[in-house]
Order: sequence, then structure tokens, then C-alpha cells
Amino acid sequence: PLVCLAAALWALPFYRARVRGFSVFELVEERFNLGCRLYCSGVYCLLQLARTCTVLYLVGFPLSTLTTLPHSVVVVASGVLIGLYTIVGGLTAVVLTDVVQGATLVCGGALTLGCVASLVPGGLRGIIDEALAADKLSLTVDMSDAGRSPPLLWLFGASSYLLVGFLYNDTVQRYLAARSTRDARIALGLMGALSLPIWCFFLMLGTALWAYATLPEGAALLADTEPDAVVTTFALEALPAGVGGLVLAGVLAAAMSSLDSSLNSVAGVVTTDWYQRLYWRGAPLGDAQLQRAGRAASLAMAALSVVGALGLRSVPKEGMNDLYNGLMSVTGGAGGGLMVLTVMTTSTREQVSDGDGGPARWHTPTIDARTAVVGIAASSVAALVAALCSFGAFGDGCALSYYFLLPLSNLAFVTTVGACVGARRARARLRGAAPAVELMAGT
Repeated sequence: PLVCLAAALWALPFYRARVRGFSVFELVEERFNLGCRLYCSGVYCLLQLARTCTVLYLVGFPLSTLTTLPHSVVVVASGVLIGLYTIVGGLTAVVLTDVVQGATLVCGGALTLGCVASLVPGGLRGIIDEALAADKLSLTVDMSDAGRSPPLLWLFGASSYLLVGFLYNDTVQRYLAARSTRDARIALGLMGALSLPIWCFFLMLGTALWAYATLPEGAALLADTEPDAVVTTFALEALPAGVGGLVLAGVLAAAMSSLDSSLNSVAGVVTTDWYQRLYWRGAPLGDAQLQRAGRAASLAMAALSVVGALGLRSVPKEGMNDLYNGLMSVTGGAGGGLMVLTVMTTSTREQVSDGDGGPARWHTPTIDARTAVVGIAASSVAALVAALCSFGAFGDGCALSYYFLLPLSNLAFVTTVGACVGARRARARLRGAAPAVELMAGT
């Protein structure tokens, strides 16, 4: 909700007034330079690739169970299908399918929760009582031994949603797709109001399945099931046929909603930032040429997603949610902070009054491209060191949870930019005081 509020106040009006093309990162070049633009664009594409690989890997479980086909075959077929309808339909198909798929997901989750409650003694009240007794509903449980202390998780959540609200090009496309700024703010308000209840609802669903798994019949069904396949197994084995089908439709809906928006947005970013701006050096291109490039980028993204999803099968992991958070931490970098600077600061010299009625003076921004590049370098070094620590490169004594990576890289960026700004202002004050000192010395 806080990120939605910040986006509604600053990011939304800024992007609607300034974005004219397919990529929001054009504004980064206007504010800083081409290198910063390509950095943000590259970070965004890597984040979306991590997202699509994760989702495509997960969607293979229910489809593989339903069709009895191997997981790898289902992953390839799903990637091809979603890639094709995204290329043909474009943004209109993405927005319309997202609405239908989101409603299907919530309905399927509600039916699952109701069915689980009917199987647990005491119903929903019994689930809540058992979860409270096991401290499953607390937001302040100390899981430091697992690398997930509450303050760290809150910092990680704030950093990741900062990326969604300010850096993600598909989010900005939704800002621009609204008929007016007022409509877009209403949508952001609904998102902020519904995000916590929906997240809590699905967390409650997971807690209900945990409570069911503590029963003898639940343990027999779910004891040897992979964490990422629990919902699929329960839907197929414990729910009535029609209800189970709707639940699986909701799971697939969530996957398709994520995949189509990512493919469509990455196509626009690659076409605008890399193909047109870098390869053609910003030369104007025809609509047909841009369309062909966008379709090629979508196909390439879909192919990389399939390859990545197949590769995830051999990666050791506790669960895909943790692995995806780790991938986001490694690739997130300073992208969110750089986009915040693009929105919140100016790149032009301005005349500023001294406040006492004296003549206006020229004010030159202290956060320029050099400052941003130094901040990116510091952020990258911090992320690299934290990543090496998380993999145990410096021994068990320096082991660090990968949840630290994204907050640390953002902290390094903000601290470095702030230090550069402070040093520049100090130099400016010293230069302004130099004539007076010289006069006193001469006297």
C-alpha cells in the first residue's frame, strides 16, 4: 500500500506526462545518460526473465499431472502457447486476460479454502486455533536461523515493491493504458487496498493446507509432495472433480497473467532501448520494422524462459518462492533507486531565489550522471559481495541470507549518492567562501 501511494503521488503523473514510447527507460537517458538507461533496461529484462522462468516451471506441475505428460514437455508447450497469443494479441490481450485470470484465481482459492476447512475438525475456527498454537499467524516470528528475520523480510518487501512500482515497464504500460490519471489512481488505490487482503488470504490457504497435512489422511496425501506441488496434489486428489478443475484453472490463470505481461513488456523494452536506440542509434524506424523486432524479441524471451524453466529442475531449492526472491535480489541492483531519482529529481539548471528578495541565482543539480554511475558501481559491488557471502564463498562465519542482497544493494546506492551530493555541496561552499578568505589574508 505504501508503494502504491508513492506511485500514485509521484510516479503515475510523471510517467503519464513524460512517457511517449514503448519504454519508460527513455526518461533515464534524458535525466542521466545512455549507460544508465541501458543499465535499468537490462536489470528489468533480467528480472522479468527470472519471473517467467519461475512461473513457467511452476505451471508445469498441474498440467503435467492433468495430462500425464512429462514436466519438460508441458513446459515447452506452455511457453510456445503463451508466446503465440501474446505476440498476436499484444497489450489488449494482456489486459483483458489479466482481468479474467485474476478473478478465476481468487475464486479457485476461495473454493479450495472452503473445501480444506470442511476436512479439518472445527472448520476454519479449528484451522485458526491450530495455527495460533503453532505460531503460524504471527508477522514477528524470529526466523533468523533460516535467514528470514522480520526486519529483513520487511526491508526486502519494500525494496522489491519499489522495483514493481517505479522500475517495471509493464506497470508503467498499465499506468498509460488507463483513460485518465484519475482512473489510473483509482486502479492503484484498489491495488493498494486489495494487495494485503489477497496476500493474507493466500497465506491463510497455505496455513489451512498445513493444518490438513497434520491429520492422518492429510499426511498420507501430502507427506511426500514437493512444496510447489501441494496445491495441485490436493486439488486433484481431495477436491470434487469440478472444483478441482476450477482451482487448477486459477493456478494456470495466475501463471498466464504473469507470463503474457512480461513477454509483451520485454518486447517493447528490447525493441526501443536496444534495437532502435543502440543498434540503429535512435534512427526513426517504420511500424512494420518495429513490429517485426518486437515479435522476434517476444519469441526470444519465450525461448529463454523455456530453457530457464527446464534448468530450474536441477537447481537445489527449498521452494520456488525462495529461489525467485534470491534471483530478484541478485538481479535487482540499483534499478529501483535510479528510477526514483529519475522521477523525483531534475536534470536542468534552474533559477532559484535566495528568499530575501535578492537576485535569483542558478542552481545546478548535484545528482548528475557521474553520481548515478558511482552509485551503480557501489551497488553492484555490494550485491556481488553479499551474493558471494550467501553462497558461502568466505566460509560459514560470513554466511549471509540472499534476502540481504536487494536491501544492501539499494542501501549502498542511496548511501553513495548521498555521500557524493554532500561532498559536492561542501566543495561548492568552500569555493564560495574562498574570495573572502583571500581578502582577509591580503589585509
